[in-house]
Amino acid sequence: MDSEKCRAILCALEKGTITKAAEELGYTVSGISKMIVSLEQETGFALLHRSKNGVMATAECEIVLPHLRAVVAAADACSQMADSVRGIHRGHVRIGTAYQSYFRSFASAIAKFHEIYPDIHVELEQGTSTQLVSKLRDGSLDLCLVSMREGCDSFASVCRDEILAWVPDTSEYRALSAYPVERLTHDAYISIYPGEETDNSRFLKRLGIQVKEAYCTTEVFAAMSLVEAGLGTALINRLIAENIRGNILALPLDPPQYIDIGIVERKSLGPSATRLKDFLLTALIP
Repeated sequence: MDSEKCRAILCALEKGTITKAAEELGYTVSGISKMIVSLEQETGFALLHRSKNGVMATAECEIVLPHLRAVVAAADACSQMADSVRGIHRGHVRIGTAYQSYFRSFASAIAKFHEIYPDIHVELEQGTSTQLVSKLRDGSLDLCLVSMREGCDSFASVCRDEILAWVPDTSEYRALSAYPVERLTHDAYISIYPGEETDNSRFLKRLGIQVKEAYCTTEVFAAMSLVEAGLGTALINRLIAENIRGNILALPLDPPQYIDIGIVERKSLGPSATRLKDFLLTALIP
């Protein structure tokens, strides 16, 4: 299967239109269209839904997408290895982090990495640990900094973090040194990333805790403001809480709850991503 045809359809899906994919890859619109049609003929079914608003993957395409990404990744890895043999270092690496507190460390490490490997482009994105690991598995990402998830065989530990309870600094809990986890079944609960699998939801599920969800948000600062207003309790990682200030208290849980955070890599990592992974581990591990 031709890797450029696979790249064309992946780019069209990422950009949303064939025109933007052509601009990104340096082809004509006609050239991209021909490659996609050729790949559809090769697979024996339509890969794209085409409309005036752009393109979307068909149900059949969704099934083969991980394999299309694997073809492109293998081709890129082979090309990068050939370049490396000739003393040339170039490529494209996609990384993700579930923790905003690491953005500054990532940016600093990437800047230093770029000084050594100016032709290796690095793309950074954020998401929950579960979202990023899913993208790692389907080939959308090369590396990610996440909390431990099942099946993360390549997990390289960076630190151990703690789950805390955010409560108003005027609440009854201000006199306590820790927040009793059983109180989560009674207090109004402010959910961050509702409906998503997060460190918080996994912790609640593991302990069998049924919370009384009063508010929900996908923004950490919004959650802090809701807590600050006395509307409920939220769970937050210490890594995140240490960088946010407000009229709130961040109390350890009783009993304490910890999570392991580390770097995970996709299978068959290319030379460029391997170099960046080693660089990040050196920069992030104390």
